[in-house]
Amino acid sequence: METLNSLIEYGNPRLLSRNLRSLVFDFMETELKIGMPGYFEELIPQLYYLFNFLDAAADGEITKPQHNDNLELLNEENSPAFLQEDEILKGITSFIVQTIRPERIYRILHQPLQEGAELTTDLLIVIPEWLPPKQFTTAETLIEAGCMLGTNLHFSLHHANQVKTAITEGSVFYNLVCNPFNLLYWSNKNDWPEINKEKLNMARQNAWLQFQQGFAKAVAFLKHAQQQQQHNADLLTAFFLQQATELCCRAILTSITGLDKKTHAITSLKKCCRRCTTVVDEVFPMVTGEDKRLLQLLDDAYLSSRYSNNYTITETDLDSLTKKVTQLHHAAYTAVQHLLDLSG
Repeated sequence: METLNSLIEYGNPRLLSRNLRSLVFDFMETELKIGMPGYFEELIPQLYYLFNFLDAAADGEITKPQHNDNLELLNEENSPAFLQEDEILKGITSFIVQTIRPERIYRILHQPLQEGAELTTDLLIVIPEWLPPKQFTTAETLIEAGCMLGTNLHFSLHHANQVKTAITEGSVFYNLVCNPFNLLYWSNKNDWPEINKEKLNMARQNAWLQFQQGFAKAVAFLKHAQQQQQHNADLLTAFFLQQATELCCRAILTSITGLDKKTHAITSLKKCCRRCTTVVDEVFPMVTGEDKRLLQLLDDAYLSSRYSNNYTITETDLDSLTKKVTQLHHAAYTAVQHLLDLSG
């Protein structure tokens, strides 16, 4: 990032972008006629980012950096002590701080379902409100690359004003996450709203009622699936299992975050649920080919089981999916109870 900033400080980004594109296109017209070299495939994503960076700088969306040779962006005064002892997490945090200058970063540790399994880390990154949309997208790409250094590490970007307003209004999700215990980095520790415990307790109770309402629908569909499976109605069983999974995911997402995802795809819903709990990821992992095949069968069941003559599913697969959905329901109910902790 420092090298790129030097480009826009000492050079003409529009001229650099035009000349670099000409150079690449000239190369493609000649050398690529005999086949693309292996190394060039690796360069394409980096060139794509470089072009976008130079174009944004030329349009004035990226400004020249303010120089301060003595500025240390990540130190003991703006990060907790434990971060200094975790080299991988410190490296990733430092990368994020230097890349987009966030206002805050929170670390959420998700406890796994199975004892001894590795913890999953989620970084909630609070970015300045002035960050333009193009830079927001670029930041996501950059951070995703940086987070690949860590195992079981995910992240999400949130605008500062949105987070502060949500905390003030008693949002369950932001109040649970944005607390001093989870704070990984801060640019200004004092400029942050206090948690309103009365509003939070009321929001927790409302969230629990909302979860129970949504979860009850998921439970009903699971019972329908089990009944249909006894009558060898394979396609209906698959559809009901998909609905039992989708509605469970929605119950988690809407009760904790207050948001809903307009999709029927379990693959998309489980990614959204990851911010709250990893139970969906753990029950439906995407590690092996068999994991992916079963999840695809479940996703396809929403439409294909009813409208396509090509959709088929075996009794063995239905048994596997029924066990998974049942496991998800037990785990989700316990996880949401733990998250809301209405005794506090």
